[in-house]
Amino acid sequence: MKLSRLRMLFFLHLQHLPMPSRKWRPLYCKLGGVNILDYKNTFIGENVTFDTNYPYDITIEKGVRLTAGCRIVTHFMESSDGKYSRGKVYIGENAYLG
Repeated sequence: MKLSRLRMLFFLHLQHLPMPSRKWRPLYCKLGGVNILDYKNTFIGENVTFDTNYPYDITIEKGVRLTAGCRIVTHFMESSDGKYSRGKVYIGENAYLG
């Protein structure tokens, strides 16, 4: 396992600790590889889970609010052939996911 992957996993798991949901939690997610354009104006609530395989495929714009229990994934395993489908996630400005 590469050191950069360990770093991303560390910060993505660190963001589950109790901390302010505005500024600090988005900062740790950004350090974990998620593309957050303005982490100071983004709200990420408790128990929000990001895809740890491809966090760099997730883009979050300014003013987004992700509330408790959201799961953002970028890959899915097809049951018919067992292959992974992969895509990018883009959450636009001032979006609210809850």
